[in-house]
Amino acid sequence: MTVIETISAEKLGQGSPIALTIVPDEAGLFRKMAEEMFAYIKRSAERGEPVKMVIPVGPTGQYPYLLEMINREKVSCRNVIFFLMDEYCTKAGEWIPQDHPLSFRGFIAREFLALLDPELRPLPQNVLTPDPKDPTAYDRRIAEEGGIDVVFGGIGINGHVAFNEPEPSLTPEEYLELGSRVLEIAPETRVINASNAAGGNLEAIPEKCVTIGFKQIFSAKRICLYSFRTWQRAVVRRGLHGPITAACPLSLLQKHHHVSLMITENAAQPALPPCE
Repeated sequence: MTVIETISAEKLGQGSPIALTIVPDEAGLFRKMAEEMFAYIKRSAERGEPVKMVIPVGPTGQYPYLLEMINREKVSCRNVIFFLMDEYCTKAGEWIPQDHPLSFRGFIAREFLALLDPELRPLPQNVLTPDPKDPTAYDRRIAEEGGIDVVFGGIGINGHVAFNEPEPSLTPEEYLELGSRVLEIAPETRVINASNAAGGNLEAIPEKCVTIGFKQIFSAKRICLYSFRTWQRAVVRRGLHGPITAACPLSLLQKHHHVSLMITENAAQPALPPCE
């Protein structure tokens, strides 16, 4: 029996209901991600119809490409509703300040919205983040808008999508009903995020967050995920080929009707097997 974590790059994705694409490097992945995002925005502008997009801060390498495309072609984002995936919270359960270096709201404001040509920017009321004081309001707004058209995002080391951390005690059916909420960030997530964004200082990473619900993600018409890091090799395989379990939320997307995963050749390489 093949150990999931050691599936070769050549066999990766074979037989999985999740459509897999492998690209050579990070630059190519980010450009293709930006092209996918831009296609939705441009179609919305051309048709004069709203598009509802869930967008991440992680990965972030797509935003410079996306900005260049929007500004160069003068495509308006006025009909776009951007739903941010998540945000860090203080110990008191409130958003961290927007000017905090780790704030996802702050990143989108500084590195995306502020750099768009002013006449092309989305309406301020259409750039949304789940509110820890009333997370279910996010779900109501999504429902009022007729649901999400497309989710763009990455994958956590434990298979989380947004900050929907594993819940091994839940059945897949129960997990698929989880709405937007405040929760404790898993220890392994905090370690990875400290390494990626805080110079290795674990104490800099908040312990709490607010996240869009897995139910809202799963209810989207399309889900597009992207992976490029060495530490994602094992979780990519668990998501594509592992059992469907709330212990790896990514695996639940095997049940979705239109989900794709794009990874780099680096992330496609096999991981080490579990230690006996």
